[in-house]
Amino acid sequence: ERVYVRFDRSMFGRAGIGDITGKLATCAAFASMWGCVAAVPPPRETLSESHNDGRRVDASLWWDTYWTIDPTTLTRSAPTDGRVQRLSDQVPNGAYMRQWLLQRDGEGPVLGL
Repeated sequence: ERVYVRFDRSMFGRAGIGDITGKLATCAAFASMWGCVAAVPPPRETLSESHNDGRRVDASLWWDTYWTIDPTTLTRSAPTDGRVQRLSDQVPNGAYMRQWLLQRDGEGPVLGL
């Protein structure tokens, strides 16, 4: 069973590919550290038109257009029918994540950040 960490779209904002690459790398590192799959927004929602000759990125593109993506680390979306735990005022560390994962109810949980 996969466990997902879904990163809030507001974490990304809209920026150039260099800035977004750093954010994706951070998401992938957290997912790897926590044993989860990170669900991240697609390029169209994060890459700024001002860094693309004023044009929006095509909706069909995914990050594998730009890099080799490990699907066990980054994915397009998390299930919407499972339990979602939202974090607001805390930074999840390894101990928090291990505790959260132990308490899951077997429904493909999603941690929303």
